[in-house]
Amino acid sequence: MIEKLSIHVLRHKSTGLLAAVSDDLLGLNVIGRTIEEIIDELPVCLEALLSKAKGAEVCVLGVEIDPDTQKGWAEYETVLIAAYQLKAA
Repeated sequence: MIEKLSIHVLRHKSTGLLAAVSDDLLGLNVIGRTIEEIIDELPVCLEALLSKAKGAEVCVLGVEIDPDTQKGWAEYETVLIAAYQLKAA
């Protein structure tokens, strides 16, 4: 079964750095200079954290910007959606 996880990407006002965090996954904190860099780095971090949280290996199927909830960079926040599933034993 494919599950989804909401990830918030916040922009620091003075440095411009981006930070990806999630209320649903304790410990997720990915820092980057561009949204593309964040999206590239997220799968490895998500697989490690989700595998520990779920107690089984997890495969991240993709990470993309959620068009329905994107607030835009003017408000220094956007939302990503990560799709994942447990690996078959």
